[in-house]
Amino acid sequence: MSESDDYHQRALVEHRRLSFRSWLIPSVLALVAAGLVFYRINISLWYDETFSYGVSTQPWHTFLGHYLRGVEANMALYYGILRVWLWLTGVFGLNPVEVIVRFPSAVFAVAATVVLYVLGKRLGGWVAGAIAAGLYATNFLQLIVAQTARSYSLQLLLLGLSWYSLLAAVDGGPYRRRWWAGYVATSTLAVYAGLFSGLVLAAQLLAIALIVVWPGPWQARVRAALRWFIGSLTLIGVLVVPIAVDAAVHGGPNNWIQPAHLADIRAFFLFISGNNILYERLVIGTGVLAGILAVLAWARPRLASRVTTATPESLPTVIVLGCWVVVPIVLSFALTRPGLNLHLFFHRYLIVVVPAICLLVGLGVSALRWRTVQLVVAVLLLLVAVPQVPQYYQAAHIQEFHQPVAWIQQRYQPGDGLICDPVVQCGVPFGYYFAAYPGPAHFDSDSPGRFIWENTSWVPIDTDRVLAYTAAHRRIFFIFAPLGNGSAAADEANGLESALGQRYTEIDHITAHALSADSSVSLYQAK
Repeated sequence: MSESDDYHQRALVEHRRLSFRSWLIPSVLALVAAGLVFYRINISLWYDETFSYGVSTQPWHTFLGHYLRGVEANMALYYGILRVWLWLTGVFGLNPVEVIVRFPSAVFAVAATVVLYVLGKRLGGWVAGAIAAGLYATNFLQLIVAQTARSYSLQLLLLGLSWYSLLAAVDGGPYRRRWWAGYVATSTLAVYAGLFSGLVLAAQLLAIALIVVWPGPWQARVRAALRWFIGSLTLIGVLVVPIAVDAAVHGGPNNWIQPAHLADIRAFFLFISGNNILYERLVIGTGVLAGILAVLAWARPRLASRVTTATPESLPTVIVLGCWVVVPIVLSFALTRPGLNLHLFFHRYLIVVVPAICLLVGLGVSALRWRTVQLVVAVLLLLVAVPQVPQYYQAAHIQEFHQPVAWIQQRYQPGDGLICDPVVQCGVPFGYYFAAYPGPAHFDSDSPGRFIWENTSWVPIDTDRVLAYTAAHRRIFFIFAPLGNGSAAADEANGLESALGQRYTEIDHITAHALSADSSVSLYQAK
């Protein structure tokens, strides 16, 4: 074999090896993420998820005119997708059980994991991508939103695509116009999936501004793309005007978020670490290491070459990821301070920074010069990340409604009545479960506590209304399903049960236990 033939043979082997890796790693990550997300996904939905179902299944005039143009516009894109999905599964005769309702969120979460790998690979190589995606897939907060029928995993997927499109567009190349179009599309959709995405767009603006003024070999490339970036942001701003105006006019349903204090920032980082201090310190430490090595490679490249594979080009990457982490946290914290409090600083909203944290960790590991050290750090990360998974599953069962509904369906007789307390918190989830697992039991039009979707109201549950309702029924199911263990809700329930006790005798009872609060049903029969 000639030297030329030998070279081509080795090149072919290397190409096949890289091609094999290019699909093997993301495929394995997708399978791992799918296994984590779909495991025990059939546990009971909790209140917020049943609300998603309720909004998405309303008649078109109510869905569009009352919810998407109102306080629920925040997750408009997700509600639309869930609506189409539920319609499609209904065409095939599938009941909207827990797996069906959660399926879109789970798929989005798996896709987001793969996108994070691809983004990490672009920024720091396959090691950075694999570690970032693995850490993301096992993250405590990410698993929560992945198995929740809400918009968060869709939002994370779109934000990952937004960042990738932006970076690919700035790098230029023959397809840069397509990447700019992709950036506009994914960023706009991300805002319609969650208004909090606007803070991530602010992070992108700051990142580009810093890179433009920071001296380095990247300046000319970024400045050449500045006109396109400003034009794209302007177009995104125009496209999100409808939802921004709607939010300004109608506000949002998050007024329960309390004013933020400095201790809440530490609490957030501890929460996403599954309350594991070792995990928190190792992840933050590795992320900070990525920044230190990048700055060292930019300021002292010869010295840096002895300890790191980072180059001066690594610095803009760290600036991008640093802005992605810092800006949403700082802005949401400032806007939720006492005296202003726009109700933004909340851990589920701040899930948008978790991908950036994972990417910084991946960059920190991949920037270490020695493979042995990389392996040691990767193993340490694995040892602290894996225990987060069973810890999540232990806390995943927030509320239990399936068991009480099955209990009611087995005992319900024609003419029985249902009372649901507290209003909304009880009426919404039990309304869903009566639809998902149909049987003879149902809410009457005048059942105290029944939620009325058409105008976001409910049948009052005061004592007089309860006694008037019970007068028409020989047997009454009294359902108590609070969202949390609050004394006010318990006091109200005790008062209603006391009133029922004047006319009825309790003949059966069930209590379903869950993390947030217990749900109970008492069956009363007229004396």
